[in-house]
Amino acid sequence: MSLRANWLVALRAVLALASPFSFIPGHYRLLLFSVALMVITGVTDLLDGQIARHSGKTSAGVA
Repeated sequence: MSLRANWLVALRAVLALASPFSFIPGHYRLLLFSVALMVITGVTDLLDGQIARHSGKTSAGVA
């Protein structure tokens, strides 16, 4: 089972939707959890492009 860029896009979509719901002002642990979700979301954004380029699966219109 190989890691595909589309799987990271799907994971990023789920994380991006979950992140704002985990932010509740005044709850420090949930704030840290929300920040961690946002960091993981950013990392998956960086990785999916690299994986797609490496595997030759980029679309023609991508800069």
